[in-house]
Amino acid sequence: MRPRQQFDRQLQLLQDRLVRMSEMVCQAISDAITALKSRDLQLARQVVTQDDEINALRFEVDGACLAILATQQPAASDLRRVVGAMNVVLDLERMGDHAANVAKIAIRIGDEPPLKPLIDIPYMAKQCCDMLRSVMTAYAELDAKAAEAISKQDDTVDQLYDQVFRELLTYMIEDERTIKRAMHLLFTAHNLERIADRVSWTAAWTRDHSGYFFSSSANSRGKRLTPNVRFLRLSELTYLFEHVLWQGDHAAGLAIEGNGHAVMRSKAYVL
Repeated sequence: MRPRQQFDRQLQLLQDRLVRMSEMVCQAISDAITALKSRDLQLARQVVTQDDEINALRFEVDGACLAILATQQPAASDLRRVVGAMNVVLDLERMGDHAANVAKIAIRIGDEPPLKPLIDIPYMAKQCCDMLRSVMTAYAELDAKAAEAISKQDDTVDQLYDQVFRELLTYMIEDERTIKRAMHLLFTAHNLERIADRVSWTAAWTRDHSGYFFSSSANSRGKRLTPNVRFLRLSELTYLFEHVLWQGDHAAGLAIEGNGHAVMRSKAYVL
């Protein structure tokens, strides 16, 4: 197998892992809300347990990204895809944590009588899952327009959260005996709102990095040229550098020179 074909295969396997992880997160969100509505404590505990699988997959993706950096030494747009995967997998893992938090709330509620029929909260969860599926498609296809639309959907979830907050606040003001049950639901809505935020961050990354190509020549900084290389922002480079250090793995050979260039295995990327 040729080096480029091998590299493309590694990228595809990386993308497949991200898709599988996003599906696991969607299932966790759906199951957590089902457990909350039906008081299914066994299902809630299952969601909490399966969060370990999502966490394990996150480290599997991290390891695959670092292996690509160390063995393939990707440049330009290829490097951007790897850095993007490292960003996306972190957000997916956090979404899984929020879903597990909802399941833990369902466990805490136990057999308590419901404070109110759950309407807005399940709808928030559905919106989060729809956004997540859409953003993974946009990310895979580097579809800036689709990513922009997904970012705007976060406003809908924010409005639902505000609505839930106001309604639950009214319950607590009118009857202090409802405070505990209302707070459980409020924290549930908060976790869903945070999931939508994480999805919107992935959408924003996709939107901002899907259509801008720059020359790596020091004589052509800031000029939009042919799509042979991509501009690597300092924030992305800093993230990559810190991530490698956090993993305790210096295989990527990353360093930042005083002249403002990033160097990876003697390949320069203009900042």
